[in-house]
Amino acid sequence: MGIVWEEPAEAANGVAGKWHAVAAELRANPGAWALMATDVAASCAYNWRKGKNSAFSTVGEWEFTTRDVVSGKGKIYGRYIGA
Repeated sequence: MGIVWEEPAEAANGVAGKWHAVAAELRANPGAWALMATDVAASCAYNWRKGKNSAFSTVGEWEFTTRDVVSGKGKIYGRYIGA
């Protein structure tokens, strides 16, 4: 198959958009912990701490922790602490 030249479709404001909205809410309430997600992979907290999600890419400005982890899934809490 050869190259097909076309513009990419508009990005859906799905999961990525959800986390950008959550990040905005956390920024509006610096220092306050929030339950961000339940029944999600606990590794998400690690990835977010490392800036591997564009919503939380400013490493060092965020804190994340997990609780009630069972079989690798649990609750993720987060807060914005600023620069």
